[in-house]
Amino acid sequence: MVYFSSVLYKFDKGGYLPLSFAAGLFFVMYVWHYVQIKRYAFEVENKVSTKYLLTLGTDLGITRVPGIGLLYTELTQGIPSIFSHFLSNLPAIHSVPTDERFVLRRVGPKDYKMYRCIVRYGYRDRRVGSEEFEDLLMEHLRSFIRSENWMESLEEENIREK
Repeated sequence: MVYFSSVLYKFDKGGYLPLSFAAGLFFVMYVWHYVQIKRYAFEVENKVSTKYLLTLGTDLGITRVPGIGLLYTELTQGIPSIFSHFLSNLPAIHSVPTDERFVLRRVGPKDYKMYRCIVRYGYRDRRVGSEEFEDLLMEHLRSFIRSENWMESLEEENIREK
């Protein structure tokens, strides 16, 4: 309202130009907002059920390729309709190699012994049970700590040699 009143105050001295720019931007943003609301409503109405995906089975002729496939959606629950289109029209589904499944990073100083772990799975990768998952996680964490300690010892040796 302050902007609008200041433009109206200077309207006869050229204030119509910023007013027309503001009106144009308002129109563009209004259309964008309207389309986003309609798109979200479409995604909510046309989401795919899990039962439907399970009925597709393995007879789609899909092969696995290395890498990660991402589909962005704003749905908080359910599977977006584009996913079934993706499955039926793309003859490959991404799988994550076992050695790249766990991504570990240290959080804070070494004394804290805190780590951040990201576990990545492809669409059709087999999920393991909780005990097996814990064993795999601990194995990767041990390996990460060993490699981190090994790198630190190499750095210390290089510093001593210099």
